[in-house]
Amino acid sequence: MAVVSWTGTTDGDWNTTTNWSTGALPGAGDDVIFNTSSRDVTISSSVAGTTYGSLKILDGFTGSLGVTGTKLEVMATTLLIANDQAKIHLDGHYTTAIITDMFPGTAESPNVTFGTSSQFTTLRITGGKGAVEVAAAGLTTVQILGADEAVLSVLSTASSFTNILMDSGTLTTAESFTTADVSGGILELTGTAGGTTVNLTSTGGLEHNSTGTVTNLNVFDSACLATITDNSTTTGAVFTNTVLYDGVIDERNGAATTTFTNGITINGAGTIRPDVSRTLTVT
Repeated sequence: MAVVSWTGTTDGDWNTTTNWSTGALPGAGDDVIFNTSSRDVTISSSVAGTTYGSLKILDGFTGSLGVTGTKLEVMATTLLIANDQAKIHLDGHYTTAIITDMFPGTAESPNVTFGTSSQFTTLRITGGKGAVEVAAAGLTTVQILGADEAVLSVLSTASSFTNILMDSGTLTTAESFTTADVSGGILELTGTAGGTTVNLTSTGGLEHNSTGTVTNLNVFDSACLATITDNSTTTGAVFTNTVLYDGVIDERNGAATTTFTNGITINGAGTIRPDVSRTLTVT
């Protein structure tokens, strides 16, 4: 296994041997590094059959990898993005993808995107002031840790995933999930997204802007806020089991269509802010 760095000496084609530090294309298991050159990178023939040991996109590379409509299909066991100057559009399989920095962008115009063929076991964002968009066919665990200004959007074209762990940033998902542990930042559900369990602790927030069902909502701490913003006049948000230990549940969206199937259990303190025209029954 070798360390092979992109130089971009000849052109922008991944398949040109003289664009690489070794004079040969990276091979299976190699560590592929982008830390120099301003050339935009394309692939003239597929390298999807080769899985690299790692793909590292570091400061010093100022070009782009792929474009929004034509993503680079590159496979690696580990993906590291630590670059705030490159636009990165990939469609690959990664056991672990780590983003510590990224090109600034917005949720409407992200500069780091992953296409519908992408697959991740773990996608972890630990820094950066920008937006990441994921339309992955396979996604198991999503983590946003220590990244206050990061925005991650999981599109409805993605597959449902298992775990969310976040202490910062914003995660907007149009796909459903199994468990979300939110101790900071905001988890927003859109479209028909729902989840089996959402645990809000510390300063964690939930914005439920979908018609999907959350089976178990647990609001633990005083600074936690669960807001139901979906104002559909026909089918609103559904919460099957809701437990309020502290914090706030705010359903004031003007539609009064939220369903708490088994009511709200208050175990301690906490505040419920009902919508207009709602009637609360205490049992």
